[in-house]
Amino acid sequence: VEAVEAFKDVASLTTRESATLDTVLRTVGQRLCELVGVSRCSVYLQDEEGNFRGRVGYCVGRGSIDASIRRLVAGIEQDHFTREILATRAPVLIQDATTDSRTIQRTMRLWGVRDMLGVPLVVDDQVIGVMFADNQGEYHGFTEYEIGLAQAFAGLSALAIKQSWLYHKLEERTKLVEVQRRALIESEVVHNKVTAAVLTGAGIGELVSLVSELLGKPVTLYGPTLDVLCWSAPARLGLNDCPGLRQRQVELPAVAEALNQLHERPTAIIPASPETGYR
Repeated sequence: VEAVEAFKDVASLTTRESATLDTVLRTVGQRLCELVGVSRCSVYLQDEEGNFRGRVGYCVGRGSIDASIRRLVAGIEQDHFTREILATRAPVLIQDATTDSRTIQRTMRLWGVRDMLGVPLVVDDQVIGVMFADNQGEYHGFTEYEIGLAQAFAGLSALAIKQSWLYHKLEERTKLVEVQRRALIESEVVHNKVTAAVLTGAGIGELVSLVSELLGKPVTLYGPTLDVLCWSAPARLGLNDCPGLRQRQVELPAVAEALNQLHERPTAIIPASPETGYR
């Protein structure tokens, strides 16, 4: 009953469009702390590469500790504690975290962990995430009842978390499709205006200026040997010199590799670097 009551807030959040996945996860962490009577909880989710990356953290008196948790990855080779949770798909209790051979002891000391309960988030027999709960700087002494409560609550929360994750992924995909649709419309407008300018006899310089104006970005036209034929930039940028690649930049390995791709594809992106910026 306690696990179901704690889950009600989580279920309520997943029905709100305004609730982010992190908000759902943080609520899950906070309710778990309240259920088992500890002060700190962190939630890790499996990413597309199969790693369990820290996503959110909650600590009584401090609230969000997300920034610190997001620097961490669980389940790496030395982390036998998390690996046992993943293998058993069941809660695992560490009673002396700084000396137990299953933990990364240096990390346990750094975070002031004494005893810790790790609980898997399981959906359709697949672990999608892991929650870790402890009493910061103090021993808690987790009881069998508390471990059972945590497991029941995690079982209820896992599906809600998965649904929230899928919803926000769908939302991101919808936004991407809309961006792509607008880009297609804008590219068609550019194409039509440039075509019209060509048909009315516009010169190369006029066409480069038109494209720059339509895109709102600097445009440089190069010759076969990458010498600058002409360039244009929106007046608001206040550029007095051509923003095109200099010869020393053209000779950089990353730039040369990107330009070589133009033999196989119509566009190439030069990797960002202090020497070239992002192009």
